[in-house]
Amino acid sequence: GMRNNTDTYLGLCQMLAESNIPFDVVFDGDGQYLNDSLTLQDLSIYQMVLIPSVVDITAQQETVIKEFVHSGGVALVFDPQELGFPAVEGLYAYGNGTFYFMLEKKPALYYQTYDDTYRTSIGDVLLPYIDDLLTIENANRKIVGYPYYQPEQQRQVLHLINYDCGSLFDIIWPKSNIEVRLKTMLPSVSSVTVLSPDFSSRKGLPFTFADGYVA
Repeated sequence: GMRNNTDTYLGLCQMLAESNIPFDVVFDGDGQYLNDSLTLQDLSIYQMVLIPSVVDITAQQETVIKEFVHSGGVALVFDPQELGFPAVEGLYAYGNGTFYFMLEKKPALYYQTYDDTYRTSIGDVLLPYIDDLLTIENANRKIVGYPYYQPEQQRQVLHLINYDCGSLFDIIWPKSNIEVRLKTMLPSVSSVTVLSPDFSSRKGLPFTFADGYVA
C-alpha cells in the first residue's frame, strides 16, 4: 500500500545515508496536480538511479526510465511488473544498460525493523556501480557524512552529523575515536581542519594521504 511505498523511499534514503553513499533526490510530478516534466537529460548525469516505487508512474516517466537504462544506465527497481517486465529477482539486460529487480521491499523492512542485514544486502547490489568515496568506522551507523568538493577554494569539505540522539531529553550522545577515510578530488592535501560548535576555534588533525584518499 501507500505506507509501504513511503517506507521504501524513507528506508532507501536511510540506507544510503548510513552507508555514507551520497545521493540526490529527483522529484517529478504525478501528471495531475503537478506536471510530469522528467527528461532523459535530467538523469544523464547519473550512472545509476534507485526507484523506490514505479506504481502509478506516468507514461512519460516510464519512457524516460527505460531510455535511461537503454542508453547505458543502471536502475534498481522494486516493482518490475509495473514496467512490463517479469517479476524475477536479479539483473535484467536492457539495451546498453541494466535493470536490477528486487522483489522484496528491503528498504521498507529496514525502515520498520532497523535490521542491518537489509542495509548490507542493498549495499552489495550498489557496490559494483559506485565509488568507494567515504567510510566511517566506530560510529555504529549513527554518524553520517556528506562530502562537498569546492574547486574554487581548492578544498574538500566533509560535513559529519551525529544522529545518535535521545528525543525524550533532547540529548546527543557523543562519539569518540571515529576513523574517517575520504576519497579526495585534490592532487595533494596539506592540512585537515575541524570546525565544530563544540570548539571555540579550528583544530588541526593528523592525517595520511595516499592513493587519493585522506584518512
